[in-house]
Amino acid sequence: MSFLDHSGDLSETSFTQKDLSEAKAFWLTVIQEVEPSWLKKPKGEMGRYWLDNSNQAMTYLVLLGQILHSLSKCVIESSKIG
Repeated sequence: MSFLDHSGDLSETSFTQKDLSEAKAFWLTVIQEVEPSWLKKPKGEMGRYWLDNSNQAMTYLVLLGQILHSLSKCVIESSKIG
């Protein structure tokens, strides 16, 4: 099971099911753009979290996804200015 299949318990976190769905969509888009084959055989530290079915791993990937998504929006907006 991977992060994309995880439907863990978010009740003891500040995240919602919407946050989880958005994080899954974000990660899927990024990975498919950068290295689609990674989804078949996740590697590295990210791969460890990706394949870990714990709520801790799930919340880590949701939070990291939110941070990177926010940063990418800032980069896109700042590139439009200059």
